[in-house]
Amino acid sequence: MGIESAFQHALKEMELYNVKKSLSLKKDMPSANINELACSNKMRSVMEKDFDYFMRCLMKAGAKIEHHYFQLPVAGSEEPMIRERVYCYELYHQLRNALGDDFPYKLDGEVDKEGHPIIRPKLGPKKPDFIVHVPRKMNQNLVVIEVKPVTVKNRINELRKDLKTLRRFIDRARYYRAIMFVYGNGKHDLPESIRSEMESLQEKYGDRILLVWHRRPREKPIVYSKGELLRPADYFLYSLPPKSSKTVVR
Repeated sequence: MGIESAFQHALKEMELYNVKKSLSLKKDMPSANINELACSNKMRSVMEKDFDYFMRCLMKAGAKIEHHYFQLPVAGSEEPMIRERVYCYELYHQLRNALGDDFPYKLDGEVDKEGHPIIRPKLGPKKPDFIVHVPRKMNQNLVVIEVKPVTVKNRINELRKDLKTLRRFIDRARYYRAIMFVYGNGKHDLPESIRSEMESLQEKYGDRILLVWHRRPREKPIVYSKGELLRPADYFLYSLPPKSSKTVVR
């Protein structure tokens, strides 16, 4: 398909389908409902562009993460240790810098939804690693992210728990996209156990739930769909991201 990836093609097909569907419905639809549908389609288009920009920033952020954050050196041990929180804090730092101050959503880490009056009854006490959202706006929940080291292949129940959280945020909290973000390994391909779990999930959700793999330090993450490399993360649906002023997080 050349530069236009399967991901881009799927998005365009989805947009075309939505347009055709809206046109077919307009014939017998009251004007108030037509206006509501138009607003919904417009919001979906805006969020797609915003998600596309977010993915660009995620790739930039990954390319700046050093080896130290993949495996933490420990005094008294010859072997470094994998510490998920250490990696997540650095990913947050780099991603926050890349997104800038003009990005209309907030990047928050490990937000406890225990006291949320809308989400708590629907999801229970879930606390994903990252959410990107507009606070107090349930129709502007852009993306929810869970992060795991590649060693989760040996603890597959932990992976399934995170995938269940992502499904619930998509189904019950109106999140536009979800990402299972796996880091580490450095080999040519992801372990089969991880890919198999994601393939089963994507049969139902398609690219609404993406698998992103950051395999090496200072390298852009890559995106998988149904077990195949979706794109090298250099080509996106929209050629120009919105302007953003650089933010330095200290």
